[in-house]
Amino acid sequence: MEKTKEEFNKRGTEKPLSAWVEFGVGGHEKEYVLNLEGCDINHFIPGDIESEIKNELGDDWDISNRGTRIEIVNRRVYGKRDDKKVRDAIEKVLTPRGYLLDK
Repeated sequence: MEKTKEEFNKRGTEKPLSAWVEFGVGGHEKEYVLNLEGCDINHFIPGDIESEIKNELGDDWDISNRGTRIEIVNRRVYGKRDDKKVRDAIEKVLTPRGYLLDK
């Protein structure tokens, strides 16, 4: 379920931070790549986000925190897509942290 800006404001957040996940971007043709607003070479993605996404997706998925992005790959069938499962897991982990996953 998508959160509105008003719902985030009730939690004390001025505005939701953006997060986006894409499949098949350059150099990652058979992987999901997750990026978070505010994470860059000076501010890495916290390791607990990686751990929680791993827990949500289960053993069929490899999740690698590269500092400025998270790569997600199906370990049983390389290149397999399951957009709903991946998006649902990411939203469950990031929404409480004030992120809104872009469509």
